[in-house]
Amino acid sequence: MAKFSAPEQLNFAKPEDWPDLKQRFSRYRIATKLNKEPADFQVSALIYSMGPEAEQVYNSFVSPNDDEGEEEDFDHVLKLFDAHFVPKRNVIFERARFHSRTQEAGESVEQYIRHLYELAAHCDFHEKEEEIRDRLVIWIKDKDLSLKLQMTSDLTLKKAVDMARHSELVKQQNSEAGASGHVDEVKSKVYKNKWKKTQYEAAGRRKENEKKNFGRCGRKHARNKCPAKDRECNKCHKIGHFANKCKTRMIQDVTEEVDSLFLGSINETMTKNEATVDEVITDTEPPWRTTLVICHTPVSFKIDSGADTTIINEATYSGHLCQAET
Repeated sequence: MAKFSAPEQLNFAKPEDWPDLKQRFSRYRIATKLNKEPADFQVSALIYSMGPEAEQVYNSFVSPNDDEGEEEDFDHVLKLFDAHFVPKRNVIFERARFHSRTQEAGESVEQYIRHLYELAAHCDFHEKEEEIRDRLVIWIKDKDLSLKLQMTSDLTLKKAVDMARHSELVKQQNSEAGASGHVDEVKSKVYKNKWKKTQYEAAGRRKENEKKNFGRCGRKHARNKCPAKDRECNKCHKIGHFANKCKTRMIQDVTEEVDSLFLGSINETMTKNEATVDEVITDTEPPWRTTLVICHTPVSFKIDSGADTTIINEATYSGHLCQAET
């Protein structure tokens, strides 16, 4: 047979612990088959397990008027200890506590029912289960369930307790399912927002690429479809951009070595005393000629000849221009 240790000693400074010790000793008494032993043996085991102070309390129970052997009856000794440790309860007060007990916020149905049982234990109800049933039906927080219980004519305490527990379980499961659905919905929204953000960023990158292409031609176009992609620049002669977007620096002066030049015509050399010089300053000019003033001296030139350069003869330069300069 298994061995069981006796309950811990009672702290006599805390008499409210007596009901718990009494219950533990009752189980120990049955488990060890102590209840089969003589009554005086059982009483001695109880007092010994309670501690040294229990002996003094027990001696206070004995009086000369007690019947012989009554103090050794185990159940009688338990009642004496009950009277010593537990003050006489006020039934009116205990019932008032019971009837004012409602299910509190956050309190489960199981906790509420258990507390009703604890309160009813000290109320001396003739029909304790009916009182607990009615209290549960009226003051449970689930008013829909309360109405359903009130409409059940053959309602017993057990049936009311089972219905209350089942209803609470179903609501808890639905709540968890709803929370899970909410989490999925939140995840879906996050995914959609992330997808939108990705698309927005991709569109931004496409626009940025298009802006970069605008620098080659100055026109709006789709990506990789720049009209200047394969065109030659008229300014720098490089491929890939137009002249209006060319970033090559302008060359200010160009010096070239010329091997030959084209001249349209050359007049005969004339001296300053020759009459033909007067022809240069005549008011009426022949076709395709014009008079230009050089150093305050009018000189006749042939225009639009297609020549690469313009020259004057030495006689004109010596006879008119040199004198004007001097």
